[in-house]
Amino acid sequence: MRTLKTSLFVITALLTLTTSFAEDKISAYVEVGTVKGTLQAVTAKVKEGLASKNFKVIGEYSPLKDEKSFVVVYTRDDLQKIALNVKNRGVLASVLKIGLLDKGGKVKVSMNNPDYLFHAYLRKEAVKRAEALSAITADAQVALMGVGQSFMPFGGEMTASELHKYYYMWPAATQTFDDPVEFKEFSSFEEGVKTITENLNKQKGQTYEVYSVVLKEQKVAVFGIGMAGKETGEQNYLPKVGVEHLSAMPYELVLMDKKPSMLHGRFRIAVHWPELTMGTFMGIVSTPGDIETAFEGLTKK
Repeated sequence: MRTLKTSLFVITALLTLTTSFAEDKISAYVEVGTVKGTLQAVTAKVKEGLASKNFKVIGEYSPLKDEKSFVVVYTRDDLQKIALNVKNRGVLASVLKIGLLDKGGKVKVSMNNPDYLFHAYLRKEAVKRAEALSAITADAQVALMGVGQSFMPFGGEMTASELHKYYYMWPAATQTFDDPVEFKEFSSFEEGVKTITENLNKQKGQTYEVYSVVLKEQKVAVFGIGMAGKETGEQNYLPKVGVEHLSAMPYELVLMDKKPSMLHGRFRIAVHWPELTMGTFMGIVSTPGDIETAFEGLTKK
């Protein structure tokens, strides 16, 4: 009887995320649950669950530089293969994140909703690969069922069609997925990886590497970058836009062959905080430029 109840619960819970390839609203985030324990203990349980579904943890850090916040970054080979079908920064969809917030004896665990990210970054490819991507989303959720079982959507929502053409406010004033910030080209992919890696190791511009995915054969790389500046980094702007969305972090620098680029802040931040008001956005008006400046520095010797 217990096995039957568990199976029914799993099936019901999976429908929360895996029905999103229709024109239903897709939430930006999913709250896994708030559970008793220390941040370290719950993080270990998260990693154990991810491993059970063959996900690989590729990075972890505290965006707020404290002992109360933590992000676990993960990926899987089949997801990377699908993401690479979108040549124009599709690799961003291959990196998923889980956020943990210490609430004093309890830890709130949340995840960026994979389906939301797939539609925002892969767009039409997300529809073509709906079955395979839904299976990945389902596996990500099952992996965390040993941690929490709430799986409540939060953080704003949009339909797949809205995500495919998303922009904040109006097109003439803000950027879309197809309006990235592009930096000066390298002489080769190898030089690009070497330069960016060396600069991150030196923590140039108060930056540091949280994770990297370097696919040499495809000449594609993505670097998840933490920013330590008190006036320019996550500890400055994340509390202003909402720390509950910490699984949006870290920000990414992409290298495609010889071309380094990043999603514009007025797209990247807005799509991860879809309920962000203009007033709040104005409170971080310098943030997109701060990130651009820091990342541009990483592309220079």
